[in-house]
Amino acid sequence: LDLGWDMYFNGNNGIVSVALFDKQIKDDIYTLTTYADVDDVTYKVTQPMNTDKSKLRGVEFSIANRNLQWGRQRFDMFFNATRLDGQTDYMTSDGSTRRLDRLLYQPDWSLNGSVIWRMPWQRAQLRLSGNYRSRMLVDFGDTVWLDSYYDPYMTYNLAFSHRVGRHFTVKYEAKNIFNTQPTYSTGPEGKYRTE
Repeated sequence: LDLGWDMYFNGNNGIVSVALFDKQIKDDIYTLTTYADVDDVTYKVTQPMNTDKSKLRGVEFSIANRNLQWGRQRFDMFFNATRLDGQTDYMTSDGSTRRLDRLLYQPDWSLNGSVIWRMPWQRAQLRLSGNYRSRMLVDFGDTVWLDSYYDPYMTYNLAFSHRVGRHFTVKYEAKNIFNTQPTYSTGPEGKYRTE
């Protein structure tokens, strides 16, 4: 099920969009993490498996507005927010079924936005963007203590471009300008930092 609504404004330079979705997923693939002892050595074992059933629903909100004026300066602004709610049933190594409140690699929240300053010089523009995602599960454990997560993550990017002659544009880009490093956690709700 997918539902969407769009509204244009600012002389069709702006748009507000809302989308709702509800999906049932069959045979979704996940990675099951277990431990196995071989010759008195304990190994971490990961194995691709198929889920019994999964579902994902959510809402996405977007707004974009181009050609905004502030004095003699022109700007474009964009923002997107997505809220996800998932559920997965899968089989553990002992044959029992475990239910989780999310899918693999599914954050609860994903946010991104950008502002573009359209400079009057050589058709130049300066763009600042930010991207955020909340914690997401990356390995389904045989037990809750073996679940592995990527922790919440926020990055900022900066880009500048300008025209060189009639047919060429030069672009400079700096990604993750604050050098934010990803961190990882494990256990119930990712309470224990691992890296």
